[in-house]
Amino acid sequence: MTRFLARLDEAAAALPPGRREELVAEIRDHLRDALSVGAGDEAALRETLDRLGDPADIVAAEADGAPPAAAAAPVTPVWQTGPPGQQPWPAPRVSPWGGLEIAAVLLLTAGTVVVPVVGPLVGLVLAWVSERWTRREKVVATVLTMLPVAVLVAGALAVLVAVPTSSTTTYDQSVPAPVVATEPAVPAP
Repeated sequence: MTRFLARLDEAAAALPPGRREELVAEIRDHLRDALSVGAGDEAALRETLDRLGDPADIVAAEADGAPPAAAAAPVTPVWQTGPPGQQPWPAPRVSPWGGLEIAAVLLLTAGTVVVPVVGPLVGLVLAWVSERWTRREKVVATVLTMLPVAVLVAGALAVLVAVPTSSTTTYDQSVPAPVVATEPAVPAP
């Protein structure tokens, strides 16, 4: 009976959740009633199970004649079936690296040297267009790409502020220049 109910529950997976629970509960109650009448007689249980038929047929009748195999589960791709008698192979992992993502990374790194200004900017655009990059990764890429630019601009500003802008130097005329007096040397007697 337990195997029958497990097969029924598995076949009923194709039904909507509410109807599936209702059908399994009805069959379970029917079997319980049959067992109580037969007082636990194994022959009565077998007869009841035979009358009910295959769990897949019960579900098919419930699903208005749809074949249970087609409604039970989607078709498993051949690459997932695995060798006979063994567990199915796991689905292949989808790589997070597509052509767009590879181009973005190359332009953000090597593009900085090859095409100094345009490479990183195009790399940033590609990163922001990509659906595989998370928002956080896009922000980090933007910050790391713009950080050297910000440092260079800050350095240039510091140099410009430190160096006088005029090429002619003006002296303060209010302070007199020191005068050095020289006397002719006197010969020694």
